[in-house]
Amino acid sequence: MKVIRKADAIELVYARIAAQCNGAFSGGIVIGLSGKVDTGVVKSAIRKMEARHPMLRSGLSPQGEIVERDLGEGQDGIYTVFKRIERKGDDHWKNVVDEIVTLPLEYNESPFMFVLINGEESSELLLRGQHLFGDAQSLVTLAHEFLETIGTPERNWEPRSEVVSFQAVLEKAIPFSVGRLVLIIFGWVFFILRAIMRRLGLFNVSRVPSMDKAHEENLAQASFDQPPPLAYSSLLLDQVDALKRIAKESGVGFNSLLSGAAMGAIADVANDTTPLRTIGTITFDARLRIGSCIEPVIKPADVGNYSSGFSISPTVQALSAQSAVENKVSSIWKTIYEVDARSKGFTWLEMMSTTLPLAGLLDFFPIVDYENGNSCVLANWGRIPIVKKYGKHEIRFLKPFLNTNSSADPYISFMSTHLGMELMVSGTSRLFNDQIMEDLVRAVRS
Repeated sequence: MKVIRKADAIELVYARIAAQCNGAFSGGIVIGLSGKVDTGVVKSAIRKMEARHPMLRSGLSPQGEIVERDLGEGQDGIYTVFKRIERKGDDHWKNVVDEIVTLPLEYNESPFMFVLINGEESSELLLRGQHLFGDAQSLVTLAHEFLETIGTPERNWEPRSEVVSFQAVLEKAIPFSVGRLVLIIFGWVFFILRAIMRRLGLFNVSRVPSMDKAHEENLAQASFDQPPPLAYSSLLLDQVDALKRIAKESGVGFNSLLSGAAMGAIADVANDTTPLRTIGTITFDARLRIGSCIEPVIKPADVGNYSSGFSISPTVQALSAQSAVENKVSSIWKTIYEVDARSKGFTWLEMMSTTLPLAGLLDFFPIVDYENGNSCVLANWGRIPIVKKYGKHEIRFLKPFLNTNSSADPYISFMSTHLGMELMVSGTSRLFNDQIMEDLVRAVRS
């Protein structure tokens, strides 16, 4: 075992929450397999995957250190937690999922778990992981890699037609690829039509006459004692008290613990009259949250040019999502972002965010690319490595965050909720070192 580094403050806050709140910040998928699966073959596949992906051998020590185990360390030469359960029926896997995903984070134990539910005619494999070391897309990719590792022709094993995710309930109704295509087509058609309507004066969203005054009034009306509506499974209502206690003890704002995106770090500026205090690592499920918005303003912030090659220094005004409802715009449109990039020769760019529970794949975030002098839009669509050009604007689809040495670009976005404005930076936890977090906090405070 070797110590990689000391865990930063964000990771320690995350770990405390994950250790005390059962099921917080964890995710998983279930693979259906035909026939009985040999336990030795599964363990052999895990050993091969551990050799390729150091994140499967990573963990958090009680001393607050990110550690990496040596290859072959652990029971039967694997560090990843492995359990074998006899299958007791077609729906047995659902009960196993309910039990496994509520397990808390254990120090000195792998944050990843493989559970084989073995039957004579059919079997299931559950992959469960903590978001501190891998996001949802990582689990999906690991699942496909596992199938490739064990699915050799001589074994005559074939995965079932779908990979079952207990976070996506609509995949059976609409095929994943078809749903993705429909969302993309609809999103772009809606965006183009909205731009034309705005040009003709047929689509108007009321501007905030005085952002400071509006911000003050909305903050006065906002209830910070009640959590925002929850539409995801990771944070259950019975965990709210524990989250409040942790937030109070750690100085991390409660609302910040209930917001975010995959492996994200949130800088909450809902109340800019107090010192910035809310930084946290958040679960990906939060994209399913539904809530009205208030209308604060973020001051110009330069979060620096990190490994992604992006710099961002716009004045961002988040227009109320409630305005979309009042204007009878499609219910999938919740928040419009406006980027002031006039200093670079552009007027402004507005993009929508479509965050359907179906996939949460078409999330558009505005970014100003100062290095290349272009205004561009960064999109998270399943983190597939594709780049599209739309005039001067570029849409980048992120690569999966697969291992601790990932070079995938972090991304930056602004989200308006009924509790205020949030600045979100997302990437792998390895990208969020102390210096980046300090720069981010200093930039938002400026």
